[in-house]
Order: sequence, then structure tokens, then C-alpha cells
Amino acid sequence: MLQNQLARGNNGLIKTKYLTFSIEADSIRSAKPRLERIETDVLNNFKRLGVAAEVLDGKARLAQLHAIFHMDEQAPFQFEWDWLAPSGLSTKDFIAPSGFEFRTGKQFRMGKKYGAVSFVQILAPELNDRMLADFLDMESSLIVNLHIQSVDQVKAIKTVKRKITDLDRSKIEEQKKAVRAGYDMDIIRPTLPPMGPRPRSCCRTCKAATSGCSW
Repeated sequence: MLQNQLARGNNGLIKTKYLTFSIEADSIRSAKPRLERIETDVLNNFKRLGVAAEVLDGKARLAQLHAIFHMDEQAPFQFEWDWLAPSGLSTKDFIAPSGFEFRTGKQFRMGKKYGAVSFVQILAPELNDRMLADFLDMESSLIVNLHIQSVDQVKAIKTVKRKITDLDRSKIEEQKKAVRAGYDMDIIRPTLPPMGPRPRSCCRTCKAATSGCSW
């Protein structure tokens, strides 16, 4: 019913998205001013887009984590900073679910809920937010983490060239297998040929770019 309402319009349904960013620093003292500048830039960018955004304090973030870990329960989040020292507990004890179970490398159980984790690694000369938008438009309980690492241009070109060499080697091996089996050497796995032009195009783009690629 809710999905049908969403298809016809928002009908009072509100989506709330949370953005968390982090940096590498030698100490908290050096990280704090940099994080504050990033925070100001992010809020200003949202304001220019006409999007309402606010900063969450530590307790509010814990409340969101509690809601994620207790999706199958109606237990309210109860926490005060003053409770930590007398109880000897940490913040994890106030948000942890009733149990975790990891039977396989991908699926897991959290309380009474079952979930799965998927990992995608992409080497690209530029970042496109289309894939992220598609993920966020899904009507399901979904948590998306992006780890973006800038790669030096020279290193990026070498990495892409290695990928091209690996693809060419795989293609040759498949052609040899086809010949030994008595088939035409052009009959290989359909996933291999389309992959050839993409890394080569990425390599050309990296060479023409003024900066490196991104993981």
C-alpha cells in the first residue's frame, strides 16, 4: 500500500537521509577544525539545493544506530552520558542488538532480522552520482557506505594497464581452451569481450585528465 502511495506521489511520506564524513588526521586537535570546515561547506551546499539539513550530536547519532540495530523491536532508545561512568558500560552496550549471527561471508542475522552485505569496487576516471541515486531510491532498508580514494595519475594509468593485460591474458586462455575442445577460438565467455574497450577507454581518460582517478 505504501509503495503504491509513493508511486502516485509522496502523500505525506518523508524520506530522511544521513551523511557521515570522515578524514585522516594525526590528532583530534588537528582534525576538529578541518571537520568543522567540511561541515560548514556541506550545510551550505545543501542550503543552496533547498534541502533542509542539520547536524546530529553524539546522542542523536547513537539513537539512529539504535534504530538500525533494533528494526524488529519497539524498544525506545534510552541513554544519557552520565550513565557511562557509574555503570562501567560503553555506548556500544546501549545500541547493540539482542544478537549477531554470521553463518556465511555475506548473509547475517541481527536480532530477528536477516540481511546481506554486498561490495563493489570501481576504478573510474570520474565520479558519477547516478549509481548512488539509484541505490537511495530503492524502497527497502538499505545502508550504503562509500569509501572514495584518489589515485595518483601515474599510478592509476599503471593500474588500468595491468587490468588490460589481465583481460587480454584471460581472453587468450579462453581461446586456447576453445581450440583444445574443438571449438572455434572466437567462442569464448560472453563476459570477456565487452570488458576490453572499457579499461582502454578508462586509460585514455586518465591520461587526458588533469588529476588522477578514484577508487
